[in-house]
Parts: sequence; C-alpha cells; structure tokens
Amino acid sequence: MIHPDLALYLGMLLTFVAFARLPGAKALILAFVIGELVLPAHWAINYAQLPPVDKERAIWLGALLGTAVFHTRALASVRWHAADVLLLAVVLSSAYTSIDNGLGKWDALAMAGQVILSTGLPYMLGRVHLRNIGDLAYLAKVLFWGAVVYAPLAVWEFRMSPQFHDTVYGFFPHTWSQQARWGFYRPVVFLRHGLRVGAFFCTCVMIGMVLNRHRLLRWSVPLPPWLAVASVGVGLLVCMSFGPWLAVPLMVIVFGAAKRWRWVPFAAGLPGVAWLTSVFLTGSTWTWMIQPLKDIGAAGRAETLQYRLDAMAEHAGNIRQRPWFGYGGWGRGRVERWATDSEALVFLVRNGFVGAGVRYAWLFCILLAAQRAAWLAPVGAQRELLLLLACIMGIRITSGIFGVSSVYIPLELVGGAMTGLVTGVRQPRPTLQASPVTQYHLRAGAGGAKAAIGKPR
Repeated sequence: MIHPDLALYLGMLLTFVAFARLPGAKALILAFVIGELVLPAHWAINYAQLPPVDKERAIWLGALLGTAVFHTRALASVRWHAADVLLLAVVLSSAYTSIDNGLGKWDALAMAGQVILSTGLPYMLGRVHLRNIGDLAYLAKVLFWGAVVYAPLAVWEFRMSPQFHDTVYGFFPHTWSQQARWGFYRPVVFLRHGLRVGAFFCTCVMIGMVLNRHRLLRWSVPLPPWLAVASVGVGLLVCMSFGPWLAVPLMVIVFGAAKRWRWVPFAAGLPGVAWLTSVFLTGSTWTWMIQPLKDIGAAGRAETLQYRLDAMAEHAGNIRQRPWFGYGGWGRGRVERWATDSEALVFLVRNGFVGAGVRYAWLFCILLAAQRAAWLAPVGAQRELLLLLACIMGIRITSGIFGVSSVYIPLELVGGAMTGLVTGVRQPRPTLQASPVTQYHLRAGAGGAKAAIGKPR
C-alpha cells in the first residue's frame, strides 16, 4: 500500500525529472496522462494558507518547475492572444468575489490561487509546450494508449468490483453504492468516478477510430490497430454508463457535420448556454428532454438528468439574490440536499453572472481558436484530428453545463495548445555582429552604416 501523499510527491518529482530528460512537449504529455491515470483520486496535500494540491495540480506544479529550470527559452516564445486576457479576467473576478462578500484579501488570494492552479497553469503550459499539430497528435496517441492499458483493468473491475484504488492507496475515492449496476460494477480504477472512466473511454474510442482511419496507430501500440480500438470499445461497454454510450453516436454526428461546416464545433457548445438563458429568463428547465431518454430505454440517465435540472431550478432563487458576483464559495449560497454537479451551477453560485460569464467567454474563445486551427491545418489526417478535438471541446462545454461530462478531454491543456497554433511562436530577433571596420565607422558617426546594420533582412 502506498500513502497518497507520497504518491503525489513522487508524481511531482518525476514530472520535474521528465522535463530534465525529455523535450518539453513529450514530458508534459507523458506526465499528465500517466499521472491522471495512476495517481490517487479525491486526495490532496493540504498546506497552511495555500490551496490544496491534488493529482492534477501536482503534475502542473512539477511541470511549471521543470519549465522554469530547463525550458526557460520556451516561455519567451509565447505570443499573446485574446484568451489570455480573458483568463486574467477570470482570475480577477474570482478574487473580487471574495472581496465583494466581505471575506477578506487573503480569501481573495486563495480563490485566485485555486483558479491559477486548476485553470491557468495547464492552459499556459499548453501554450508554451504544445506548439504544433504533431504535439497534439502525440497527446491523442498517448491518451489512446492509456485507454488500451486501462481496458483490461476496467473489465476486471466490472466483474470483480472496483478494488484497485483501495488496494494501492488504502481508500475508495467515491461512494460505493453509485458504482453498482445490474449485478455488475462500474470500473473506477484510479479515476474519480465510474462516469469519468466511461467518459475517458468514450473520447478514446473516437480518437482511436480517427487515428486508425489514417493509419497513425501503426507501431504506436503493441497490438494490431483494429484490436487496440476494439479493446477500448470493450472498456466503454463495461463502464455501464448511458451518458458515454450516447455520447459516441453524438460525436460521430457532430464530427461528420464539422467536416462540412466549420461553425459546428462552436455550435456544439451553445445548447448549454441556451439552457441557462432559458432557466433565468423564462424559468423553463427544458424538462422535455426527459421523455426521449425514457423512450430509448435510458430511464436511469433520465432520472439523473431530471435531478440536475431540478437542482438548477432550486438554486436559481439564491443566485438571483446575489446575481453579479455570487457568494464566494465555501458552501455559501448552496441549497441543502441538492448536489451541484453542473459546472455552470458551481460558477453561478460562487462567482455570479459576472464570474461565470467571463469564464464561459474564455471557454468559447479557446473553442473558436480550436475551430480556426482545425480549418487552417492541411486537409487530411491533421485537419480531422484537430476537428475531432474541437468537437469534443464543444460537447464537453455543453455536457459540463448540464451535469457530469460524458466526454473527457484536458480542456485547458488542449485549449492552450490550440490557441498557440493560431497565434504561432514568437521568433527571437536576429542580431548581426558588425565587423571591426563597421564598428569604427559607427563610432565615427557614420549614420548610413548604422542604418544598414540596424535593419536585418
């Protein structure tokens, strides 16, 4: 048994070592994927007066330290984008929420620090290190390879119950009762919940199909490509979650439409915003979505969706009492006995309409960057891969608004990479070494020679 604190410290240390031995992009991708799939879930190292450090934040902090020590020149190559300004606004709005609620400057700094650790760091690391389409293709391959490794573990837990996390780290990361389905079990392995495992397999099935279609899986996994994709599909089936099952045909439809109309990835993120607008302007929570799910046999999924729609309706009154900057977190503004699974609900209660609006403006800004990067890419495998990632980002935004996301993507990391593809890389200014004769004329005041050297081609 490994103590969870020790595992997080080792993850941070190994991430730093990876940046010392590998190129920045490869180190960041391997550290993130391996850390996400192996380190303990729902556990954090707590420091006095500092935000808690869970497994994602441990990886980001190790990557930040490795970048600062071994890849300092990469930091100077980042060009500014509108999304960077909006991210700064997200941090400032989170801090001002605490001040507006009278919680003090230290609480404001803590709230800003949490946003920086959870959102700002992965976004900026993606901007700094994932600079081209090849880096994103490598991320897609490593995610798919991780799903291939996870598939037999998921099948074992499906039959024998989720025990790996408890065996290795000594505790179960969630409520046990939520993992039992129809006489079997939802696999959890080392993720937060069985739903997250299903979302992970759902995304990797689509990634595997696109990579295999363009023959990009050869030699990248120690299996025939078709068998590797099939194993991930089996992992998806044993996750016992209707959300990820329904998300696969949805992604196929959205992805097929995106190859014809470039606005589709951006439009995929709009239904959630339309629903929020309906809730607060008309009072309608779109309960008409429940019956179609029941008609296709997804009664359990319909029940959980109904619960989340009702939770938003129950919290709407509290949100209207402090509409602009919210309640500032720490459980303030929440209605008892109602969970806040929806990301939008969390943002609205904690940060109000201003904070949530700025955050979703930032999300749609990076989604626009992803859409543009996809259509700027060459026709073929590169464009299809970027289009798929952009479509997953849009679906991820919408599903996160309604409740627990049915697709998995490191949204901030990929968003930073997509923004970097659009802005390009800042090149260092070339310098010319003047000859001794030229230096003599410059010291003598020969203005023509100075003009000729000062403007390199």
